[in-house]
Amino acid sequence: MRLTFVNQEGDAYFIEIDPSIQLHDVMVLLEAESGIPISDQTIYFEGTLLSNPHATMSQLGLVEDSMLYIRRPSNVSVGRQTGVQDAETARLQLLG
Repeated sequence: MRLTFVNQEGDAYFIEIDPSIQLHDVMVLLEAESGIPISDQTIYFEGTLLSNPHATMSQLGLVEDSMLYIRRPSNVSVGRQTGVQDAETARLQLLG
């Protein structure tokens, strides 16, 4: 299954995983792909925070080509910006 992760800058990361992989393991892969430490990752799917690190992607309702939003804490400086956008705003920007 292929997942797309998008951050507040609009950067996209694509990860191929098995649907039975747990969220924590996806976060490890995402750290390797994006350089965002696991401790700084907050992941949303369809506006809902994914907070159970032991849930599988199937249990979380993710399917092929699901798009997820990854946020960093507001106190983490990202480029010239500090802060995070609302997940829905970012999603709409990507779709527009």
